[in-house]
Amino acid sequence: MKHMQKHVLLILAALSIWGVAPAKELRVVKPEDVGMSSAKLAKVDEVMKGLLAEKKLAGAIVAVARKGKVVHFGAYGKMDLKGDKPMRPGTIFRIYSMSKAIITAAALTLLEEGKYELDDPVSRYLPEFKEMTVWKDGKAVPVKKVMTVKHLMLHTAGLSYGFIGDGPVEQLYKKAKPTDRNGTLPNMIKTLSDIPLSFEPGTRWQYSVSIDVLGRLIEVWSGKKLEDFLDERILGPLDMKDTAFHVPKEKLDRFAANYGPDGPGKLRLID
Repeated sequence: MKHMQKHVLLILAALSIWGVAPAKELRVVKPEDVGMSSAKLAKVDEVMKGLLAEKKLAGAIVAVARKGKVVHFGAYGKMDLKGDKPMRPGTIFRIYSMSKAIITAAALTLLEEGKYELDDPVSRYLPEFKEMTVWKDGKAVPVKKVMTVKHLMLHTAGLSYGFIGDGPVEQLYKKAKPTDRNGTLPNMIKTLSDIPLSFEPGTRWQYSVSIDVLGRLIEVWSGKKLEDFLDERILGPLDMKDTAFHVPKEKLDRFAANYGPDGPGKLRLID
């Protein structure tokens, strides 16, 4: 995830049920009050302790809710192994591609306002995409199908990522780095427009940068920076206080280190 576009894929979130968010948002009740079992939920602690003992996780937060009420909450292990910092309820985590749902929800609010239609060509709003090519039989040829907004939302636009697979198109992504986090959304669009599509839009599914492109469309439709639009229309109204593209200095103490597997019983620091 090293070179993910910062404007779309590095949104950060905190599980802040206690200590940060108002308690009234998610009331804590006995499991039996909402038809759940205290005895069975107690097994969650056993499972988590086992995962920590096997070093499959450095730390985690688990919340279980039913009917809008919390019946189990637990913070386990460490948020930073080297610093020996215990996991806390208000720990901030990277949510990576789960930000796709936030971006798509933002785009759908503009659909409701009539700013576009799902079958609109992407090139209507991003002229750079008017003369796209697609990789066929070992060369780039003009596309025959029109890329639409719906294709972006469904990952059927013909776009790629560069870190999934190693074909000719993926090699071009690796070289051009359209989603380098130091870039901008407009620059990303220009770079992508020069790379052939992996397939004709609407003919296949492939996980891709399509939601990054959707983020740029939100800017065009709304006339605002993506982060400003999200704050105004999604994050603010939902009181998502700890969801942002960057962690401010005053919250860095709550930001968890990121670990991955490094063989049986071992973890390595990723970020």
